[in-house]
Amino acid sequence: MNQWFIGCTHFGHKNIIKYEERPFVDISKMYDTMMDNWNRVVDGSDVVYVLGDFSFMQTVFTKELMTNLNGKKILISGNHDRGISASYSIGFSAVCEYMEIKSTLGLLSLRHNPMEWIERKDTAGCIHAHIHNKFLVDHDGNSFIPFWNVNVSVEVIGYTPISLKAVEKRLVSQVHMGKLIDWRMSE
Repeated sequence: MNQWFIGCTHFGHKNIIKYEERPFVDISKMYDTMMDNWNRVVDGSDVVYVLGDFSFMQTVFTKELMTNLNGKKILISGNHDRGISASYSIGFSAVCEYMEIKSTLGLLSLRHNPMEWIERKDTAGCIHAHIHNKFLVDHDGNSFIPFWNVNVSVEVIGYTPISLKAVEKRLVSQVHMGKLIDWRMSE
């Protein structure tokens, strides 16, 4: 069993293509590409942590999508996700606001919004989404990102789930080099 991470898929959200400058001509192409990428790397026995903002489609269409995506899916609720009961009903095996998982680096916090972890820093690092392909901004308007954070919004992971091993590699590299690395390039 492998563990995978993905966030801010926004399935069915037409305007996200424009808002985040996604490289798709329409939501059908975005849907097909993300579903194909997901199923190419995720096996049926794998666990996929969805770090929020999964779908903007009606429940019936989201349920259908869930049955066509490989793996056991766990939702870390985002600001655009519907209520927890609706999320369970569409096929997530667990739904929560945050979660901690074990890794070779220690405990890692899974959250939709990284600012919630930055204020606590209670684990070895944070895997998050929410900011898409942007950097965090502090109270003075300065861009920043802590080295112990990995953003798994689809725009920065090639619209494909990323493995725990790749996340750990990114965390170690960022801390070792003392700077944030632009991971939009291929692995």
